[in-house]
Amino acid sequence: MNLYQKHYYDVVQRDMILSENVPSVFKLPGLQKVVLCVVKNNPDENEVVSLLTGLKIIVGCKPYVIRKKAIEYKSSSNRGPVGVGLTLRRTVMSNFLYRFSLKVLTSSGRFQGLTAPKHNSQYTFVLRDMFSFRELIPLLPFIEDLGSLQCEFHFTTRTRGEMIVMANGLQLPLCP
Repeated sequence: MNLYQKHYYDVVQRDMILSENVPSVFKLPGLQKVVLCVVKNNPDENEVVSLLTGLKIIVGCKPYVIRKKAIEYKSSSNRGPVGVGLTLRRTVMSNFLYRFSLKVLTSSGRFQGLTAPKHNSQYTFVLRDMFSFRELIPLLPFIEDLGSLQCEFHFTTRTRGEMIVMANGLQLPLCP
C-alpha cells in the first residue's frame, strides 16, 4: 500500500464518514477510475509513437491508440484526430495519483479548464504541458510536442457535493 492509498483510508474515508453521515464504510463513495488521453489532429507515425512512449513512461502501463471517427475523409492524407489513451484502476491508479500529486501538482499554473464540475460523478481537466512529468525531460530532444494531457476522474458519488469533498480530500485540482 503506497502513501496515497494510506491517505485515502486513514484521512479521506474517515472525513467522509464524519461529514456525510454514511451508515457503513461500504457505502462510501470513492474514485473508480482515471482515464488519461492525448489527442492530436492528423499526426504522422512518429508523433503517434512519441505519444505512446510518453504516456507509457508517465504511467508505466501500455496505452492504446484512439481513432475518432467524426467524418468520412476523402483523401488518405487527412486521417483525422488520433490519440493515445489509458484507463487506470486500483493500484496502478493510486501509484499514478501519488506521483501526480507530488511531482505535477506542486507546479502551479499548468492546468487549463479548471471549472466547477458539471456531472455528479465525473471531473475532467487538461494538463497543458506533459513535460511537467520530469521523467520526460531527458526525451525532450527526441519528442517535439506531446500536446495536452486530458485527465478524467470517475467517482462513485451520487451528488456533486460528495464529489467535491472526495476530490478535495484526494488533493485533486478542482474549482468548486
